[in-house]
Amino acid sequence: TERPSRDALRLAVRDRAGRVVQTLDARIPWTPRWSPEGTTLLYGAAPTGSDASELWTALPATGAVTRRTGEGRDANDPHWSPD
Repeated sequence: TERPSRDALRLAVRDRAGRVVQTLDARIPWTPRWSPEGTTLLYGAAPTGSDASELWTALPATGAVTRRTGEGRDANDPHWSPD
């Protein structure tokens, strides 16, 4: 079988029953992490036209996705801080 290109990868957010509640178009999605309160997903992904990973947040309740970095250097393996 043929593997999809890394440009075709998506990040699927699922509920506890395993149903997809949101699909995020994300090139090369990397290390998704839920916020401590469980409302926001933080992850790395490469923006269109770049192979450098940037950090993004997604709010599954609203569908909002926001790019959080933009230096053009790899930003990956995000973690939430307690403050």
